[in-house]
Amino acid sequence: MDRNTRIDAIWRTIFSIGYRLMPLWWFLRRPAVEGAYVIVRRPRADARWDVLVVRNSYKPGFSPPCGGLARDERPIDAALRELHEEVGLSLETRRLRPTGVVVLDLAYRHDRAHFFEVVLATDARPVLSVDRREVVWADFVSDEDLQTMQLAPHFRVWLDEHAPWRDTPPNASR
Repeated sequence: MDRNTRIDAIWRTIFSIGYRLMPLWWFLRRPAVEGAYVIVRRPRADARWDVLVVRNSYKPGFSPPCGGLARDERPIDAALRELHEEVGLSLETRRLRPTGVVVLDLAYRHDRAHFFEVVLATDARPVLSVDRREVVWADFVSDEDLQTMQLAPHFRVWLDEHAPWRDTPPNASR
């Protein structure tokens, strides 16, 4: 095992321990938190959609690139920052379209998640880059596969309530 692999493993352990301790902090503080999610869709050759999802090292399930808002940060800026940090994609603000807000009370915290979406112009696969510490995997999966995957709660709710494109072929929604 090389040095970088060992360092990555240490970081994954730190993230995992921290995430497991967070419910205690949330229980004591009962925070209201805000986050931003970025749905990246791309058309497939079979007239269906692929959606970008990531797998974090420290929590179960898959989600789109996402993260919490920093103090005084706008949701759209957090979305762009998280997209770049988690998968290495950089986009201009004008490319993101707000697509809804999901509010959930989970594990002693009140979460408000802002969702944004970008539709890629072609079915070309952008190059994705993960740090192997916080995010250990990222790829595009078919909309059909999303139905059988374990998804983060906010993402599942958003898909059920705010994803009208799911029944629309790519060529009809542009």
